[in-house]
Formats: sequence, structure tokens, C-alpha cells
Amino acid sequence: MISVFFILSNIGEVIVFKNMRQEHDRSVTDPFVEKIKQNGPQKIPPVLIAGGCTYVSVYRGGMFFVVILAKENLSPLYIIESLNKISEEKQIKLKIKPLGEWPENPTSNIGPISLLFECQSYTCSDIHIKKLKVTEQRQNYLPYKWARSVSHGTNYIFRV
Repeated sequence: MISVFFILSNIGEVIVFKNMRQEHDRSVTDPFVEKIKQNGPQKIPPVLIAGGCTYVSVYRGGMFFVVILAKENLSPLYIIESLNKISEEKQIKLKIKPLGEWPENPTSNIGPISLLFECQSYTCSDIHIKKLKVTEQRQNYLPYKWARSVSHGTNYIFRV
């Protein structure tokens, strides 16, 4: 069982802290942060026992995604796989077409770009529908036998 989930920067600043079972306070991150400061971020093992806690971590993109395991047995490999999915990056290449004419020097004169996008067959939360039952009172209704996974990006502005 997961007790605490937190995200740290590579210098040990807490970015996100979620206490799942109310067993620890925020100071539970201190032993892990001390290990980062002593050894450097690249030398932290994926499973670390310090301060009476079992820390399972993944280091990606200059950040640590860390879970503290509760006393029940839970495979650290399962946690590492889940943390890898959470910390994974997705890249999208775009071609931008202006509504009007390009400015003379587009590298310095382009303003903010507003994007609306859709990623098909991908969900940011990694939630998938396993079973869905449709109860329709009309007798002639035939539901489709598929579900579409999609993530919508709305109100995303990139300043160039």
C-alpha cells in the first residue's frame, strides 16, 4: 500500500506532496532529500531504506517521483513501473500556419500561440474503461462495441 507520494526537484525542493494514509507528516521527505544532497541525484538507488521508511523512486527530467511504501508488502517493481508511466514525457511536432502574413523577423516578433489539441488513443490519467454496460429503455438501440481513449488540451498558451 502506498503511504506517501511526492515529487522533488533535483536539489530536493518538494514540488508535490500527497499523504495517502495520514501516517506521516511532510518531514518524511527529509531523509530522502539528505541522501540526494550527500550522493547527488544520479546516485540514488530506485529502492532506498532510510529513516525507517522504504522509498521507491524514479528520476526523470530533473525530478524525483517518489513513493513511500506502507508496512504491507507491495512489490517495488510494480511501483517503479507505475512511476515510470507517471513521469513519461510525450512529444508532439506541429507545423504552425499563421492566420495573416508572417512578420519580417518571425523569431523575435511572434506573440503567444494558443493551442487546442487532441491526442487520440492516449489518456493523461492512464485510466481505461474495462467494462461498460449501457442500459437503454428503447428496444431498438444497439450500442457501439468500442470505447475511444482521448485527451483534450484546452486553453494551452505557449509564449514564443
